[in-house]
Parts: sequence; C-alpha cells; structure tokens
Amino acid sequence: MVLSAAPLKSVCGIDGCRGGWIGVQFNGDAFDWNISQSLESVLSWTSAEKILIDIPLGLPDVPPRAADLQAQALLPAKAKSSIFHTPAWDIVICDDYATANEQSKAKYGRGISVQSWNIVPKIKEANALLRDNPKLLERLLEAHPELCFNGIKRTPLRFKKKTEEGKRERLQVLEVVLPRARIIYESIKNATRRREVALDDILDAMVLAASAGKENSLKSVPDVPLKDAAGIPMQIHYCDLG
Repeated sequence: MVLSAAPLKSVCGIDGCRGGWIGVQFNGDAFDWNISQSLESVLSWTSAEKILIDIPLGLPDVPPRAADLQAQALLPAKAKSSIFHTPAWDIVICDDYATANEQSKAKYGRGISVQSWNIVPKIKEANALLRDNPKLLERLLEAHPELCFNGIKRTPLRFKKKTEEGKRERLQVLEVVLPRARIIYESIKNATRRREVALDDILDAMVLAASAGKENSLKSVPDVPLKDAAGIPMQIHYCDLG
C-alpha cells in the first residue's frame, strides 16, 4: 500500500508487535508499511538508508546500560518505566523466566522484570541478527518512541499510549513533523488486524520513521556509546526539536 507523504529521504521505523514486527517507510514522497513475523524479513523489505528500531541493540556485560539510565533521566517520572533495563546476553538466552530471574539475581544483584522478559525473544532475535550481519549497523539504530514524541512536542506527553487520549495526543504530535500523519495512520489501521498490530505500535513505528528523517534533530544517549562484546553500540536515539 502506497500513499503520498511528507517529503523525507528513504527512512524507516520498526516496532515490535503481536504479529512480529511492523515497519513504516517513507521514501521521497512515497509511503509504505510491512508486517512480518521476522525482523530479517522487514529489514529485507525496506530500502531505507536509515532505520530506527524500538528494541535494545547491544547487551551489557553487567547491567544496567548507561543508555537506559540516561534515557530514563530524560523522561518524566510517570514515563520512566517505559524504558526497561536491558539484560545481559547470558540472561537473554535462558530458556524460561524463572531461570533468567534467578540467574540475574545471583550474578548481577537484581532480577529481571516480567515486562522485560516478555520482550526477550525480540531482543534475542535482533541482537543475534546483528551479530551475524554487522553491516546492518550502518543503517540500523536503536531508538525510543516516547523520547521521540516528547522531543517533538518539546514537553512531556500527558497521557499513556494505550488510552484513547494517548493515541490522539501522539497523533497530534506526529502531525507537527508529518502533516498527513492522520491519513497514513488511518490507512494502516484499517488495513490491519488488532491481533497482529496494536494501534500504539503503528504510532510508534510512524514516529520512529519520521524521526529518522529529521537528521539534524536526531540526538542520542550517550553521545559516545560503549560497545558490547559483539561490537554493537549501546546507544538510544531520539528526535529533539529543541
């Protein structure tokens, strides 16, 4: 499905969803989207020069990552929980939550939350893919939608993203950088099933794509990232219109 969109260079935003991953791409004046069970498929689909993805890239030897702590510090208190502490690789590859939680407590002095464990399969998938294909790092960057929304609005969001008020608020913020955001959002919404992709997943992927196109307003924490044992930078990007 292709629609007209704001003129951006070839960029893409990717977010995890119930059906796997959703990618939203802007290529010049064209707009497209894709849902696939595998991240590799979405990355093969997109021709984007720059891709922002909402999943931790780079796993610390000893948690927490500096990127997670610094990103949390940029959010208001009520939104800090949207950024989880990224577990170490040896925790990510555990077979079940109980084992991962106990091993994390014993080795790192703190357990792993259920919320973090729920996205572990996607963390493992993304980082395993990067370890096997390091050239992806030339165009794939970790980002965080809530930081992007806040940075575009220039003030903290008022409502949680799962609420109707939160969806409306985020759509209004998107229209600041993407005038046809409402048309694009409704198009994806009407063409997809909620059992595959939640409405906030669509908005998150859209804001990541729009942020990727705002190169001069793209910031990161930390400024100079540490790299994990596989050489993957541990750095969170976000749009900040200042």
